[in-house]
Amino acid sequence: MIKTPAITPDTLILSHTREVTNPPLDIEIIRGIIDGCTADTIPSGQALRLLDAIGISRERELFVSNPTDVHVASIEIGMPVSISTVPASEDEMPETVSEIYDENTLRVEFNRMVRSSETQGVMVRPSLIGAKMYFGIRRRARYGHVIVCSICSDGESRPSRYIFCSRPVSQEEAREAYTRAGGSGVVGQIIFIDTLRRLSALCEVAPEIFKMDIWPVVGCKQSIIATGCNILLKRESDATEV
Repeated sequence: MIKTPAITPDTLILSHTREVTNPPLDIEIIRGIIDGCTADTIPSGQALRLLDAIGISRERELFVSNPTDVHVASIEIGMPVSISTVPASEDEMPETVSEIYDENTLRVEFNRMVRSSETQGVMVRPSLIGAKMYFGIRRRARYGHVIVCSICSDGESRPSRYIFCSRPVSQEEAREAYTRAGGSGVVGQIIFIDTLRRLSALCEVAPEIFKMDIWPVVGCKQSIIATGCNILLKRESDATEV
């Protein structure tokens, strides 16, 4: 999981209200995932389902093994796409071709991959273009649950500055986090604010969440797409620093 730094006064936005109208979440699915998890870590598939339940868009991927299905998958997902081999052996590294914009290139690359490697097929994913971001949750002894966000600057492969918001996160506080994270002109403000507030609402529904990393996230002015999610639970009343 991502190691976030200690909270400092210049990276913390304190909540100034106790009355916040939360965005709608699918509470039944969320509680089903949390209550059905017997380990401390939620399996990746269930973690991605939880993103669906709180209304955060995630990367869609389709497995295909023949030319007809790869064509259908590209239509469903939308161009541009990337394709990665699914090796028959876990010891083999998958090959990936990104930013495929046309059907002819897709067909050529698919046929080449199938002929040149021992592969079960390929995974078709959107070729996401935009700023790389991070969203998360931490439970801290002093503040309870805090919502964390970061936007990578040009050339950064990992976040360098994290902004923390204590709960509940209001529209105004989420807007301040957007500005302090460097979102102006890079990522759409409305969807960034909505994401922070959905994570704030999640903490109310699932207080067992101890750490949550949504990384990497690709964002532009129109969308925020999560490509991975890790969640650690602690059901006892333990608010140890993380």
